Amino acid sequence: MIRWAKFIKLQGKFKMINMFSHIYSKLTALLLLSILLTMPLLVQSQEILKLEKEEEYSLNLEDKIEKYEFTLDFKLEKYTAITPGLEIDLGSAVLKIFACSGPKPKPGIYLYKGDDLIADNPLLVHVGHWYRLILHSDGITTTAEITALDDSIVGYVEIVPSLFIQGLAFDGEYWYYTATSMIFKVDKNGKIVDYNDYPIPKELREKGYFHLGDPEYHEGLLFIPVEKEGYVKPSIIAIYSAETLQLERYAYTQQDHLPWLTVDDKGRVYSSEFDPASEIYVYSLEEIGEGNELEPIDVIELDKPLRGVQGGAFYKGKLYFSVLDRKAYSVDPGKGVVEELIDLPVVHEMEGIEVYELEDGTLYHILVNTWGEENIVFHYRKIRSGETIKLFKVGEGTPIGPVVKIKAGTPLMIKEPKVGGIKTELLDPMLMYILGFILTAILVVLIIKKRKAPLQHLQ
Repeated sequence: MIRWAKFIKLQGKFKMINMFSHIYSKLTALLLLSILLTMPLLVQSQEILKLEKEEEYSLNLEDKIEKYEFTLDFKLEKYTAITPGLEIDLGSAVLKIFACSGPKPKPGIYLYKGDDLIADNPLLVHVGHWYRLILHSDGITTTAEITALDDSIVGYVEIVPSLFIQGLAFDGEYWYYTATSMIFKVDKNGKIVDYNDYPIPKELREKGYFHLGDPEYHEGLLFIPVEKEGYVKPSIIAIYSAETLQLERYAYTQQDHLPWLTVDDKGRVYSSEFDPASEIYVYSLEEIGEGNELEPIDVIELDKPLRGVQGGAFYKGKLYFSVLDRKAYSVDPGKGVVEELIDLPVVHEMEGIEVYELEDGTLYHILVNTWGEENIVFHYRKIRSGETIKLFKVGEGTPIGPVVKIKAGTPLMIKEPKVGGIKTELLDPMLMYILGFILTAILVVLIIKKRKAPLQHLQ
């Protein structure tokens, strides 16, 4: 009986040891699994460095490299006026990123060898967003691309004549630009195919009407606002033939300023005052006759006023505005909620806006008056996180090193650049993750086996 009692007692101890060992093994496995899951973050995380304007960061490669892949994650915090926002001295060439207002220098990404420009792309990156620049050289050719690291907007810059000064519209084939007192019809190649240098009839000019605003195209017609000297009521909604650019009919409104017009799919015409614009006035297209007075059929209250509205457009249920604060906004007409959309690198005067998706994916088109010999149209499009844009390809190699210098032309954030092809470089993060996974799995198996072995011996 005594032996049997000792056996029962010993068996109980074995069960408790087995239970605690099992729990310990589970906890150990969970701990190792958590380490395994967080390993990619630990491996891929990089220190973020902030560079102030004119500050430099140097990367010592110890030697010149012919074949490599250079990678730099960066975020510009401000636009510049005429200088590069980011400059990368590779040793044999210099890459400059101009996030500026233009037209000279023109915004874009440029690769120089000495004083010679060997490649460029007129891409304008947006401040406040992360991008990854990748420069690859195989010793024979050099390619560059840029990848968005978050959802962002990028732009392309078009230089247009200084007469294109007030607004713009697009019908899918032709662009229409307004000067203060002229209308231009322009093909996709930028060639003027027609114009009207006296769009305001004599009887209206004699009443002081002189200023055309931002136009809109709708079903073969151009809707153009016309303002009076002193910018006093009544401003006019004028309708022109898009084919002939001749006036067809017009109506008077009770607005002092009428800087822009747009039309939705149901034939409702939208406009506002210039400053402040706290309401959007909605008119009926059918009520625009031969010089009659027009009253709004609806008024949309904005949740916050816009100061200095220059242009407006309607696209897929939303209103879009270009404003003198150098920003573009969107508004849900059903709610009146104002949302900031684009922050432009403009030191000049914002003018009209058109929203129309072109073949190259650009959607938002904003005219800027430089008060110089050339004006600018910024063509913007959305870019999703992970999307890559090819910048250029050069038919020659671009050696890098022995020292790479990164210079900030504006406050910016960078992560430590990487250069593939260096013998002392750490293993690729994904390879390290795979190795870590294998080692962790082996360790978990060994721990579990080790805990089971004594118990099997005791049993």
